[in-house]
Amino acid sequence: MSVETRGGSFRVHFPNPETGWSPAAQVSFQSEQAARSFDALWKLRREQGRLGDLYGELYPDEQDELKRGLRLGDYLLDEFWPHYVRTPARGRSTPKATKTTDELKRALNRHVFELNGNGPDVWGADALAHLPLAEIDAATAIAVAQRWEDVGIGAEVERKLLGFLSAAYDHAVIVHPELYGSANPFSYVPRPSQSSTSSVRALWPETVERLRADFLLLAELSRARHDGRLTRAQAKKLHELAWPVPETPYPAEFGAAFVSAFAYSSARPQELLAIPQDAVEGKRLRVSVHNEDGEILPGTKSTAYPSKRALLIGPGVEDFAAWRERSRELLAENGVRSELLFPKADGSPWSESDYRTWRSRYFRPVALRLAFDVDSPTGPRPYSLRHAYASCRIAAGHDLHAIERSMGSSKVASTYAEVKEDWEEADGPLDIDATVAAARAAAPVSSAAAFRSAASEAGLDPELVDALLAAAFPA
Repeated sequence: MSVETRGGSFRVHFPNPETGWSPAAQVSFQSEQAARSFDALWKLRREQGRLGDLYGELYPDEQDELKRGLRLGDYLLDEFWPHYVRTPARGRSTPKATKTTDELKRALNRHVFELNGNGPDVWGADALAHLPLAEIDAATAIAVAQRWEDVGIGAEVERKLLGFLSAAYDHAVIVHPELYGSANPFSYVPRPSQSSTSSVRALWPETVERLRADFLLLAELSRARHDGRLTRAQAKKLHELAWPVPETPYPAEFGAAFVSAFAYSSARPQELLAIPQDAVEGKRLRVSVHNEDGEILPGTKSTAYPSKRALLIGPGVEDFAAWRERSRELLAENGVRSELLFPKADGSPWSESDYRTWRSRYFRPVALRLAFDVDSPTGPRPYSLRHAYASCRIAAGHDLHAIERSMGSSKVASTYAEVKEDWEEADGPLDIDATVAAARAAAPVSSAAAFRSAASEAGLDPELVDALLAAAFPA
């Protein structure tokens, strides 16, 4: 007998009347007290020689009811995952490819169990894992997939999750045909289409710099909100107009630096979030990242994010240096320090959940207002800023193999085929530094014009608007 805590519930394991301990029977309770009471009752009935009475109460009808109430998360962990990751047909258990298994584990932890760095036994309050497997129907499966799309998990990850959950349900039908219907609810969910590798459009510094300028302006709006110059009602109205004013300047200042760092380096988002303060070496970044219980941390290789040296272009070196000093100032104001170059406002590492929240709360509204990445099947993502790095280097005539090595991709030639064709017909190679400098000089003008229109609608005083613009874009 044992009591186990998982996902917010308490389970009691005891010998199955038909198979003994292999596998054991189990009953789930919502409180530890109820689980302990059942544990004590089982031991008492055993001493009295009345286990048959207890099993008679549980089997067959009530035990079937318990199986019907089996949560998806418990079924995945106890029954399907051991079956999925091992292949008994070969005479011994053989793990599947490590990389594929690790990627799937991360996706399940983030989007099915919604682990938020609080440990493997603490599922998210609204996690799909809590739903009884027997109660998941087509409408539920479609709603879950829509929620994934809303937070922008990516088409490839969504396909993996839907394929895994569909296989899990098929397995449940085979193992418990009397309990689960043959109609697989996950088979009704349309799979996101695979984007063509030749459909990626060029992304130029003009768009990058406009995003950066808007984030700088949001930081000033946050300060105005903090000192009372901007009312709560005005901030709410600006939010409705896709100017999401944060409560503190840090999310916006982080956003401006992150947009620049991502667009002008060959690193991925998780790699940037894990970069230490001392990782910048000239025009190169030492990148090494791993994921531990949902937290994005530096230092350890993984199959998903192998160590590499990312390359900086344009103003990348200067922007990294400026942000390093600015982030230290912002953290010092909060009385904290961090070894990371892009930490959270409290100095701690980002978790996947926190990063997704920042992305949906701040980056997505600004990007949609600027019509950035609107063709993406998952909506605007910071990841798409990666195209600016590739576009600039291709247009500058750099060697494709060198670009592939710096980006950690073997498909640059096919992914950016249209960009390459367009610039092969141009008069000459792109001057990256001059192009970025011109775009950075012009961005405040277009950002200010758009903000004045929104500020007028939100009822901001013209003098406040002028002061905010002067602070965000000093001459």
